[in-house]
Amino acid sequence: MNLLQKIFYYGEKMNKKGILFSICLLFSIILLNNVFLDNFSYGADLNNPNQVNKNFTNKANYTSKLFNTYKKGDSLKKYLIPTKNAPCNKKYIKDLSKKITENKNTTLSKAEAIFDWIKKNIKYSRYSNTKYGGEKTIKKHKGNCVDNSHALVSLLRASDIPSRYVNGRCQFTKGDLKGVTVAHVWVQVLVDNKWMVADGIYKGNKLGYVANWKVNSYKHYGIYPSI
Repeated sequence: MNLLQKIFYYGEKMNKKGILFSICLLFSIILLNNVFLDNFSYGADLNNPNQVNKNFTNKANYTSKLFNTYKKGDSLKKYLIPTKNAPCNKKYIKDLSKKITENKNTTLSKAEAIFDWIKKNIKYSRYSNTKYGGEKTIKKHKGNCVDNSHALVSLLRASDIPSRYVNGRCQFTKGDLKGVTVAHVWVQVLVDNKWMVADGIYKGNKLGYVANWKVNSYKHYGIYPSI
């Protein structure tokens, strides 16, 4: 006799309240099972976003399917240098990054503070490719997904936090792009040897967590130190 049969077998021996209790118990078991599976999914290998990484245990409800593990031997220099669109060495960028991360003592807390600042201060604006770059996006307080990523990478690298770009095609379910499937750019941040997802265009997202597009069916194009 399986679990479902046992629940209703004993439920039949009770009164109506007992049957109701059995039904509630069943749904509770199903709900807890789904939560357990969500909270203990695994991240992806560097070169295969669909490959399971069994060394990573998810304890913070992250969207770990969008994580990559750091590949030893991969130089971090290219993920820290200033570029045309991510001028992390500019005084304005460095001063702002320092202000945002004031009193933050860990890489994770600094990255979270910068990511939250981006979400709060950069309004999403839909257009193609890059229009402003990181510094102008920050000053204008608006940008599309590419420029939002430039702004995020600029501030992260100014705080000596390795960061890079990810490109894919995503089906959006929330936010300004709800109902649309389009090419999209987001960021990965290196924290404790894990490349954590960071998508700053939707306020419901968190560092390590994506809520505005379908993470199980996106098309992965590539990962880049600069774009």
